[in-house]
Parts: sequence; structure tokens; C-alpha cells
Amino acid sequence: MATSVYTVSYRMEVVNASLQGLGTINPDLKDSAPTITNNVNRTIKRSLDGMRLLPADFAAVDPLTEFIRVWGTINGVEKPLGVFMWTDASGARRTYGVVGNATMVDFNGFLDQPVGRPLGYAVGTSIDATLYSLAAEVGVQVFNLAVTGKAMTAAANYTASTSRASVMAEIAGMAGLYSPFFNNAGALTTIAPAALTDSVLAYSEGDNIIDGTIVETNDLLSAPNRYVVEATGANDSPVWAAYDLPPEAVNSYSRRGFYIVHNEQAGQGVTTADECYVIAKAAALADDSTYMWAEFDSIPSHDHDTFDVVKYLGVPYREQEYKLELKAGSVMHHSLRRHYA
Repeated sequence: MATSVYTVSYRMEVVNASLQGLGTINPDLKDSAPTITNNVNRTIKRSLDGMRLLPADFAAVDPLTEFIRVWGTINGVEKPLGVFMWTDASGARRTYGVVGNATMVDFNGFLDQPVGRPLGYAVGTSIDATLYSLAAEVGVQVFNLAVTGKAMTAAANYTASTSRASVMAEIAGMAGLYSPFFNNAGALTTIAPAALTDSVLAYSEGDNIIDGTIVETNDLLSAPNRYVVEATGANDSPVWAAYDLPPEAVNSYSRRGFYIVHNEQAGQGVTTADECYVIAKAAALADDSTYMWAEFDSIPSHDHDTFDVVKYLGVPYREQEYKLELKAGSVMHHSLRRHYA
């Protein structure tokens, strides 16, 4: 591994719902450090586990109205690593006060609740405006939503018990977007699947990968090479589309000679084959069933966000999950899957 001066530190800032800074807290690092986990296939992508607060900090924070923004600094450059809400703030009473033990998640915790009323959307309803309003209704104030200009081509209806996050994921899918997530800065974000050339993150042996930590696995014989999406909103003949992995994929149709098919139905509001194709391609790029996986530890990096494309040994992969322990001297763990576009 290349050697260089490498200094790492972390701080935690208390913020309000509009992400304005209110002060700082200092987690107790005596026995363990908090860890950020970001997994793209979870509804709530990002979590912060292992938060232990000494009495003064625990008493100073209101878990109902205040949140924690994590900052990381490497060699003097500070970057945000996510904003987190409290899902549990239990306290253990000691002779010197109440010690807090917290479990935290990103603001998708607000969205992963029932919508609370029946929802109905007519043909022509703006997808962009609907995603915004569904989040704003529960107090989300900072947005980084893609502007698609797309509208629903069929009516869509949801029951009161449906999760707001699942409604938003389905509506985002109508426009070929990944499920909504909160980015490093804490803004609600939607993006389309990234091109391979979009990667600025790269890992290689002898550089930033920790020696002896690489584990590679594959499911070559069972990994899908065709993704079929059917429009459930179509009333007459079937409306569907398929996205096939490109010929250069190791498990492509042209190499194997037959299809291994992943089937799914589009959500409400989808009635055309073009829409089905966009959803099928997004499904292929988000799927965690792939022929090749790679896991390894690296020196920490604060440039990772969600749905990143990562160059691993010069080859594009999608980052399925990373784990970052918020303590100087710790490593960062990565789980990657082979990525085609």
C-alpha cells in the first residue's frame, strides 16, 4: 500500500429539520465508535449505530426535534457524511448521570411510515411534483430531486396503510429513477442509473485496499441476464419490455446462449413499453443478484454516497454497501457488485 501522511477525524453537529446547525456533541469512544452503514437495497439506506453519549450531551439533545449531521475530515478537508434521526434514545442511569445509547437512521425514517389516507393520482399527474409533495408533507425541507418532466400515463391509487417510502419508490420508478434517498448533505435525492464513466471512486491493490482483505465470489450460473417488466396498468394486450445485459457481460445471452429472466411488474401509472424498458434497465442496475461480488477493506474515504459506481481493480462495480467506523485509525468496508450499463 502506498504510504503518505493520512489524518482522519470526525465530529457530530446537532441540526434542526432545515439542517441549520445548533451545536455539537461528542460521542463516547471509550469502548466503541459509531458506525455508518449505507446499503442501497434497504428502504432506509443509511444508519448510524453504536452512538453512546455522556450525560451532558445526552441531556442537551431533543430527539424529537433535533438531528445529528456527521462530518468527516481527511487531511484537513471536511465533508458531510449524512444526517440522522433518532429511532431509539434509551438511557442507562449511572452515578454520574444518564448515559445515552442511540440508534439512528437517515430521514427515510420519516418516509417509511403509512401515508395515513388513501391516495389517488390521475393520468397526467407530474411525477416530480408528486415526489416533492409526498416528502414535504412529513417535514422534509431540503431537496435534490431530479427534474424529469415526466407524468403518469395511467391512474394510480394507494391505500392508507401503504408506506410513503414505497409509494415514492414506485412513482420514482415510473420515471426510471432509483428509489429516493437522502444524500451525504441530508437532501432528499433522486437519480437515474449512472453511466460507467461517472465513477470517480477507484480502488486497487497496493494503493488504497488493505492487504489481504479482498474476497471475491460469483453466482455465474444463476445470475439473470434479462430483466422483463410488464405494465399492470395496461387493459388490452400485454405491454412489456425487456432489458438485456450487454454482450460483454460475462453472463450475457450472447455468451450463454439462453436467457435467465428476472420478472417484475411495473407499478401503477405505467402503460407504455418505453416506460417498461426504462424501469427494466433501472431494475438491472439496482439488482443485487449478479455474477460477481467483491468485498474488501480500504483506508477511509469520505467521497462515497449512495448508488455510486466504483472502479475496482479497473473494472466498474456498483457499491452495494459500505460501512465506516467513525474513529481515527479505523478502516472502511465495501461490498461491490459487477456493474453493466
